[in-house]
Amino acid sequence: MPWLELDSIFHMRDVTPRPEQEFRAEVDAFTSGGAWVVDGNYSAYADLVWRRADTVVWFATCQAYGDAPARRRHCAGWPRRRAVER
Repeated sequence: MPWLELDSIFHMRDVTPRPEQEFRAEVDAFTSGGAWVVDGNYSAYADLVWRRADTVVWFATCQAYGDAPARRRHCAGWPRRRAVER
């Protein structure tokens, strides 16, 4: 199954963001196919990815955050989060 990591196309070699139109065109072309996996979530482009997705897997792990205050803020709200039904 085709897989796309959004960070890999958003950040160019010198770590500058890809121009919005180019990034959007790549995401649009990739997600217009039948089956695909997208890794990452850029809210500015969610309309392309989320409306075309038929399944969403969301990993909310507290270990992912190295900064202790950020980890506490994130994990404090975790039990209240719910999966979105479509």
